[in-house]
Amino acid sequence: MSALIALGDPAAALAQYERALAAEPGGRAPRLLHARLLMMAGRLEEAREELALLLGESPGEAEALFQLAVLEGLEGNGAGQAEALAKVVEVQPTHAEALAGLGDLALARGDDEEAGLLYGRALASDPDNLVALLGSAQAAFRRKDWEGAEAAAGRAAAAQPDYPFAYIDRARARRARGDAGGAIEDLGRAISLDPSYPWSYIDRGRLSLEKGRDAEALADFTMAVELAPELFAGWALRAALLEAAGREAEAVSDYERVVSLRPDYWYAWPPLGALYFLAGDWQKARSSFLEAARFDEEDFSLPLLAALAAHRGGQAGKAAAIVEEILPRMPRDGWEWEVARFLLRPAADMNLVARAQKERSKALRARMLFYLAEMSLAAGRKAMAMSIFADIDGAGAPAAIETRLAKRELARMSGAAQTQESQ
Repeated sequence: MSALIALGDPAAALAQYERALAAEPGGRAPRLLHARLLMMAGRLEEAREELALLLGESPGEAEALFQLAVLEGLEGNGAGQAEALAKVVEVQPTHAEALAGLGDLALARGDDEEAGLLYGRALASDPDNLVALLGSAQAAFRRKDWEGAEAAAGRAAAAQPDYPFAYIDRARARRARGDAGGAIEDLGRAISLDPSYPWSYIDRGRLSLEKGRDAEALADFTMAVELAPELFAGWALRAALLEAAGREAEAVSDYERVVSLRPDYWYAWPPLGALYFLAGDWQKARSSFLEAARFDEEDFSLPLLAALAAHRGGQAGKAAAIVEEILPRMPRDGWEWEVARFLLRPAADMNLVARAQKERSKALRARMLFYLAEMSLAAGRKAMAMSIFADIDGAGAPAAIETRLAKRELARMSGAAQTQESQ
């Protein structure tokens, strides 16, 4: 029967147990085991009947009460679970599993102090109780006691070396403490114990990124999306890494997967719009920037980029409609106002140049001039556009989407010019 349980076949184990029980009826311990097996097999009503009989015969039996608490938890009855666990502790104040269970309930309702006390009582009774050790680590982490969290998770790993989540919890504490190397080591151990858990690869990939180990991060994110293609986080992280590496077509594919899984994950829409822009897919660029703008109505650069994409696609009317929709909401003293007016009347570019020259912030001036450079490129004035892109490359804020686009445009134009010269 134990072998069948270990193999993950509780129904077969239950059948084996019932045959043995019929041949030789047992006492209370076999009946408690029977109730546990019924729960493992998903036969919860029968388990409840068995426990009701046991508690009817002995209402204060701690183990029967504890199994009732387990059953209530399986059925999602938190109040019933708490009541049963409290009765266990009332009958047997040192019952480690019940104390740890109450600690979990306290942690779930946000009472970290109470949870810590309950876990402490459980560990005083059973120093190797895995639930209490992992709960203590989580409670300490929430208190930002990184060293305490690491110590508790380390004790859990020592108590049960083959349990991967002990290493995952210790990795989280080590990362918070600044020990990225130790965290990577722990996640590697967790992966060796359970290679099918995708979040270990995602977390290790993030740490590898922090240490500048892009190739290792890419391998981990790729494994995560292969294991769990429904998790958008793996796709989003890999997309950003591919984008930074200049692998634009692959990045587009990953970002498209992200927004198909989570259309409300607005962080993916601006870089996707930028990649469509660079690829000359003006309609998709416009749509992506407008989608991003739905989630942040205060960032007027997003609809401005959408209008610019419409211009680049030869749709001046759609560009004007986008600008006219946002113009009444825009502050007139901001740089976006002058860009909006320019996109409405591109021939009046001197107004934008004059406003840019007055701008004290080099980063904001670079963002304004990006629109002038793009419209110059659309008009066939490549030398002027390239000159502006070069100025932006040295002055723009790296995080601004206009700056990132300008850098890519400059690199592409410079590469094309060098190819022509070599020919």
